Amino acid sequence: MKFSRTIILLALGSDLLLASPIQAQSNPDKAEAQGALKLGEPQQRTLAPDVIHVWSLNLEKGQYVAVEVLQKGIDVVVRIVDPMGTRRGEFDSPTGAAGTEKAAWITNSAGAWKVEIATLKAKQPGDYEIKLAMLRAATEKDRKIIEADSLSSLATTYAAQAKYAEAASLYKRCLEIRESVAGPDHLDVAQDLHNLAEIYYNQGKYDEAVLLVKRSLTIREKVLGSEHPDVALCLSNLAVFYKEQGKYGEAEPLHKRSLTIREKVLGPEHPEVAESLNNLAVLSHAQGKYGEVEPLFKRSLTIREKVLGPEHPDVAQSLNNLAVFYEDQGKYDEAEPLYKRSLTIREKVLGPQHPEVALSLGNLAVFYFKQGKYGEAEPLLKRSLTIWEKVLGPEHPDVAESLNSFAVLYFVQGKYGEAEPLYKRSLTIWEKVLGPEHSNVALSLHNLAALYKEQGKYGEAEPLYKRSLTIWEKVLGPEHPRVAVSLNNLAVLYDAQGKYGEAEALFKRSLTLREKVLGPEHSDVAQPLRFGGALLQTGQGC
Repeated sequence: MKFSRTIILLALGSDLLLASPIQAQSNPDKAEAQGALKLGEPQQRTLAPDVIHVWSLNLEKGQYVAVEVLQKGIDVVVRIVDPMGTRRGEFDSPTGAAGTEKAAWITNSAGAWKVEIATLKAKQPGDYEIKLAMLRAATEKDRKIIEADSLSSLATTYAAQAKYAEAASLYKRCLEIRESVAGPDHLDVAQDLHNLAEIYYNQGKYDEAVLLVKRSLTIREKVLGSEHPDVALCLSNLAVFYKEQGKYGEAEPLHKRSLTIREKVLGPEHPEVAESLNNLAVLSHAQGKYGEVEPLFKRSLTIREKVLGPEHPDVAQSLNNLAVFYEDQGKYDEAEPLYKRSLTIREKVLGPQHPEVALSLGNLAVFYFKQGKYGEAEPLLKRSLTIWEKVLGPEHPDVAESLNSFAVLYFVQGKYGEAEPLYKRSLTIWEKVLGPEHSNVALSLHNLAALYKEQGKYGEAEPLYKRSLTIWEKVLGPEHPRVAVSLNNLAVLYDAQGKYGEAEALFKRSLTLREKVLGPEHSDVAQPLRFGGALLQTGQGC
């Protein structure tokens, strides 16, 4: 989802309930009537691509209605259309081609309502099961539930725009309502906790995110049992959060337990198994366990190609992550065609202006950049940045990340005058959107300090390095690999100033930390990942 070469498969979010009605856009030539829904009676159907199944409901005004759609190999969206033909709601949770879509609403008029089932970029037919799960006169409790759904929907919209403070406020209100209506141990409360945790994660509030996911996990284990797919999802996300904090030892058993549950419950070739394999491979890469990485990525890729088809976006993700691994191993001839195939899939399936296309362009640019092919990297970065700005707006965090990479490109070429304003703009965006103590703010400060150091502006570099170090120690913890890199580069600055005693102490602390966290054989123990002191956001994502 972003230029950082990070694709996070958290599967967090909530149903979408439109804040205001819009006119239905169904194509009558492709709409197929399926008959009436009956309370408590599930019905099976096979849905082909570019076809809309239309179910009917004869309802009274003021009724609470809940429809559930179990997806069996096809990702669907559920749309609610009132008797006047106006679409009143659209529901699409991040369950993919498995799991249940739940649509709930309160009727504002009597008459023939419709439930439309449509596919989301499906290439082949798939099965689903639909049932009218609940139908009764709406109560005050129902109205509060619908209010919570609407708040969650609006929060999801804000989150997509990187308006994290607004999203967090709405998710908190939603959580309060659900806890008061359904109780603290309801599954909907667990989902709200997960949604709020994602916001905190994006804000860099990792400790808060971990606490919320742990509480969500406790609820789901209590209600669903220890081997449910939703429990596996919580375990996976908790592992992702720990990895971001550099707590690899805590992340690994969670990823492995998540993988075990998914293999047992869903089967060895399910897409969620492929997701777990991918996440475990990313973690193993970060740990320097290189012998484990390639087979995990390849098995994940094989499953996705077989189950989802060779041109699915998840296949593009697997290709990207395997390419990053080969690149870091210096296997450039193996990495490049994978990057290019990933880009081709995303352009074809998602369109040339999609954020994941910008991600691929940025990844390929960094690949060329690390080989010193600056002329090939720059136009890719420009196209990537143009997409980010067009799709997300000029102040989105992903735009800031792209600006940072552009600045690093200029920095290593000695174009300091061009690099500095990009670093500063990146810093301004991250501070405004994410807050002054986010890890990405520390990244901008660190890179700006490196720029000043190379220009001999030691007095300007030192406070930036120190502030960057303080943020990373606070947000990521004192033993995170980025803390080690920050210590190393501050030591380089002191060495350049002739402060040899201070430099030696920091060098030793950095080396000790890297050996402890990564192991004595890890490549970063010999040389931190940096370009003249400037850091890129690198690595695969979970």
